[in-house]
Amino acid sequence: MMGAHGETLRAAIGAAAARPARLLRRCAARARRMRGDERGAITVEFVIWVPILIFWLVASLAFYDAFRDRGNAVCASNVIADIVSRQTEVSDAFVSTLHDLLQQLLSGSPPGKWLRISSVKYEGGRHFVEWSAPSGSGLPLTDADLDPAQFPRMVEGDSVILVETFVPFEPILSWTGIEATTLHLRMPTEPRFTSKIAYRN
Repeated sequence: MMGAHGETLRAAIGAAAARPARLLRRCAARARRMRGDERGAITVEFVIWVPILIFWLVASLAFYDAFRDRGNAVCASNVIADIVSRQTEVSDAFVSTLHDLLQQLLSGSPPGKWLRISSVKYEGGRHFVEWSAPSGSGLPLTDADLDPAQFPRMVEGDSVILVETFVPFEPILSWTGIEATTLHLRMPTEPRFTSKIAYRN
């Protein structure tokens, strides 16, 4: 009686011990099947990558728009600086004409654009403003506003014309980290046909 009971107990213990091993074998077999099954892989990759690609595309457009607007502002400032460098004198009416030209050259940018034309002289080892003519409601340039690093190398008594443009910029998307600002571009240039351009109010 005890022998039969012992055999039954051993058989039960053996079956219980073998059950985890069978479970592990089934799990391993299922894992091998899943590893070889590529159904749905394309859908998963699509769901992961498409939002990233869309974000990259939209952000690229925003950065392109910012660089394009700055490039257009630089080109417009160079055109105006070249026109000024060919003059022998400047008047308020002339500055007003250049202001209108700036509006036309940058018609696609936000309103509020203006410019400032100043004559800067180097004397006694420092730069100082001889005269300054802003357009619109802009303020004249002062000696305190001058940064010697923005001027070319000058000798004693030299004068240059500093053409400044102020162009508002608004990004097409704010969440890209590009902020709205005013592009302040400075174009120092030497007079072409005279040693110093005069200002006639």
